[in-house]
Amino acid sequence: MMKKQAQTILANVRRGFSSIASSPVASSFKHVWKEQNKFVLGFVFMGGWFAQSIINAYKRREHWLRVHKFLEDEEKRIRGEIYLKRDKGKKKDD
Repeated sequence: MMKKQAQTILANVRRGFSSIASSPVASSFKHVWKEQNKFVLGFVFMGGWFAQSIINAYKRREHWLRVHKFLEDEEKRIRGEIYLKRDKGKKKDD
């Protein structure tokens, strides 16, 4: 029973892909893609790549600042605990 259902689902998927590939929109897209100027496409691709790299660098900087602040706060907290222990120890000795 399950095998038959899987076969019908697979047949429907194959039929869907073949209808998409033969649709007029897909064939017109293929035609337009062939007609495009390769220099313009390359320029657009490089522009998108450059913009994405700037966005990634900005996000990396934000993340670095967040981690750096966390480490500084943690260091201050640890030093504060050490100073508190040292001060408590001196008060007991006096």
